[in-house]
Amino acid sequence: PESISVPSCIIVFTGGAGLGQFPHVAYNELLTRISNRLNALCIAVPYNVGLDHFQLAKQTGERIRRALVYLEDDPSRPYSLPRVYSLSHSLGCKLQCIYTAATGQDYDGMGFMAFNNFGFSKTIKMARTFAEELRQSTTRSRTGNMDDSFSAGTNSKDLIGGLFDLAEMAVGAIGVDFSPNSQDTERLIQLRYDDLLQGKTRVFVFDEDNLDSSKEFVDACSGGTGPSMCGIPGGHLSPVYFRWNVDDLAGFDENNIPPDAREMAKEAMGGLQSASFGDEAALNATVDAVCDWILGKPPQRQPLWARSNDKYEGEVPKITGTTTSSSSADD
Repeated sequence: PESISVPSCIIVFTGGAGLGQFPHVAYNELLTRISNRLNALCIAVPYNVGLDHFQLAKQTGERIRRALVYLEDDPSRPYSLPRVYSLSHSLGCKLQCIYTAATGQDYDGMGFMAFNNFGFSKTIKMARTFAEELRQSTTRSRTGNMDDSFSAGTNSKDLIGGLFDLAEMAVGAIGVDFSPNSQDTERLIQLRYDDLLQGKTRVFVFDEDNLDSSKEFVDACSGGTGPSMCGIPGGHLSPVYFRWNVDDLAGFDENNIPPDAREMAKEAMGGLQSASFGDEAALNATVDAVCDWILGKPPQRQPLWARSNDKYEGEVPKITGTTTSSSSADD
């Protein structure tokens, strides 16, 4: 947190597939804003993607456990450990659900954002739709926005579609799936995610998220009152937001980089000065909902539960850019 005072709580975070490998980039804004709001200590655990979700759950869970043991044993820490919360996004929810149910790891609260428990073939279909939407949303403008590698060539859409068609056929032919698969994960939840864990859990559901398995997770929770549920505006990637400018990206230092070299580098990037990915309004709504949960407040509203898994209908976050006036030259 920004403050040097004793943190109010500890938040251990596990991100989604792919994005979770670089939490310091994909989730930095989310965790920084939560940390500053609550004066919380945030620990993000990276992991590589893979089909063996049992192994990934063990890997991420053990890293979190060791981090907490280190904090507890640190002799330089002049205070006792505060409350500890687990917060996860997408596949990270499944991984922490598996680890916690299997080991009994104790948290003061479990927060699942956009819980995802899709099978492998369905994940490929969703990735295909997302890639097509992303290609359409990242077009090059006359003012020098980011070059769209997805749009290079007239047959890029056909190429993307062909690659995903090939992947879907391969998966269907050899029967590849995650371990555990969707059905086995739901059975594990029914057997091991007990009333105590359910009472500590809040499920965050985004209104336009068609990659979400939260309803299936809630249905699989047997006995007790079940987890609390919170509806939030936005889509599956609402927790993901990052921005940069050309100076930060290139590591420019005005004290040792000649001005001519600085301008040449900017010109080589097509006049792009800054860019952002994601929906900041949706991110802020997510931060508000997570902070309310940690502060013990009830959800502001329930999920809509109105979604279709056959087609992604939510708005894909746009990559936007800003340029200087000198970059808006005619083609």
